[in-house]
Amino acid sequence: MLNFALLAILTADPEAEIKSLTTSYVQATLDFDLKTFDQVFHTEYMEVSPVGSVDNRAQIIKSYDYPPEKRPPAPSSFALSEWLIKFPTPDIATLTYKQVYTLTRNGQPTELPLRISATWIKTDAGWKMLLQQLTPIRSRT
Repeated sequence: MLNFALLAILTADPEAEIKSLTTSYVQATLDFDLKTFDQVFHTEYMEVSPVGSVDNRAQIIKSYDYPPEKRPPAPSSFALSEWLIKFPTPDIATLTYKQVYTLTRNGQPTELPLRISATWIKTDAGWKMLLQQLTPIRSRT
């Protein structure tokens, strides 16, 4: 769940606010937290998945709507780094960052690195994620 007191403090720093919202969103993917998705996504949200499909807001939220006993295994943790945020206008932000999920496969920890690009727009309700593209980072070995 988003910490609205923290967001109020960060409002004067849009870069920090977008990083905080992004971190909350990624945590929500591990927690199957549909309320956070609803708060973070713009009504016109679209996502380009790692396999190339394009999904809208409702499709993404539905893809996480499982009862706890039927949820697929979620990664155990994540790390975000290599943040790059640009503001072409005061109400639009483009963001790229590296996200690494850690999950267990065959009893061993495995890292799943992704490069993510997102477009955020400032609305009357605050910053909202409008578009996101997730690209797997392939090993060069």
